[in-house]
This record gives sequence, C-alpha cells and structure tokens, in this order.
Amino acid sequence: MSKRILSILKKSEIFSGLTDQELDEISALAEIEEYDEAEIIVFEGEVGDDLYLVLSGRVGVSAKLAGRSKKLAVLESGGIFGEIAPLRAHRRMATVVALQKVEVGRIPQKPLEIILDDFPLVKARLEDLGTTRMLENALAEIGDHSSQ
Repeated sequence: MSKRILSILKKSEIFSGLTDQELDEISALAEIEEYDEAEIIVFEGEVGDDLYLVLSGRVGVSAKLAGRSKKLAVLESGGIFGEIAPLRAHRRMATVVALQKVEVGRIPQKPLEIILDDFPLVKARLEDLGTTRMLENALAEIGDHSSQ
C-alpha cells in the first residue's frame, strides 16, 4: 500500500465519506507507475479499463475535436483521469501525456470493478465526473465548429 495513494484518496471529493479502512483497501489495489516528460500515458481511441490518479507532476489532456487536437485540461496531484472508458464501455476519449516527470496510481479493471460494486457512491461520483467531462468536450467541439 502506498501512503501517497492513500493521501490523494483522502483529499479526493470522489472518495470523500469513506472510512480510513475503506481508503486503505482501495489504495492497496492501485499500482504506482512513473512516466517521463512527453511520455503518453493513455491514447485517445484505445480500449482502456483502468482509472488513474495523479500522485505527483502534471499531465496534459487533449482530444481531437473538429478534426484537430485540442488541449482540454492540465491535471496535477489529486487529478483523476480515465474514468469514462471503464464506466461506459467507451474507448479512451482523450490522450493524456506527462508534462513533466509524473507518478500516477493506476487502478486496474478488475480491482476497479470491485470498488465500483462495493462503493456505489464512488461509482456515482465517477459517473458524474465522466458526464461533466463528456459535456465539456462536446461544448468545446461545438465552439470549434462555430468559430470556423
């Protein structure tokens, strides 16, 4: 179990309200991965089932909108990405790249399924986050079309 993952989970709105023991159990399911600057963590369009927590560093999120790549967000420590694909059986909707050396906690598909089954509130919050991001992406694409 990583104390860094546990620390991020404790600060996350997605996981708020869970007990320390529940957060310990979730953090034990995550695997720590490191990426160098400019290394791609997930590719838009790929099949993906894992959820990621940014532990340190910054990542850039971009997607093809109106036929060209558009920067959508920069996530720092505490940021979550990859929630849409496993929840909605979608391919990845964005590319995430390390903007500097970055450390992430990756929760693989099978443990993530257990978390979502055991903690319906976490599932609902991740679904809300995914819906919000999908709407933001759609609005950004509409904005790109209207400015052309």
